[in-house]
Amino acid sequence: MSKQKSKPIPRWMSEHTRKCKSAFGLHDWRITIARVPKLKRDGQTCAGFHTTVRRTLSSGIDYDAALRGDDFGYDVVTHEFLHVALIEPDIAFRRVLDFVPKKHKAHCQTLYTDAKEHTVEALARSITPVLRAVTNEGKKA
Repeated sequence: MSKQKSKPIPRWMSEHTRKCKSAFGLHDWRITIARVPKLKRDGQTCAGFHTTVRRTLSSGIDYDAALRGDDFGYDVVTHEFLHVALIEPDIAFRRVLDFVPKKHKAHCQTLYTDAKEHTVEALARSITPVLRAVTNEGKKA
């Protein structure tokens, strides 16, 4: 989570957050949301990123404060929640990586990270419209 002061969470983001938590089975998770001006990760501007701790069922998700309630904004929220929900493959991969020779670890990590990111992007693009079509009571709009 960012150390910068967070801006208030807009209604669209709060509602979509509830839908994502429900759809992805994250009811027991403690997830903290922050909106940060000019969000950067590793020196790069980004729309959102997460930090997840499986052992404590907790996650922090930061979003760029400029993120809007348009198609892209909803996709970003879904995307970050998918990363939280799909933490188990990351844990398994880290265990397998322990057996990879040191000279190949960076390459293996890049292959896995790229494949996971593309998968999460595709899932977010396909799932977001379905989540948006469901009302907060769980009925189709």
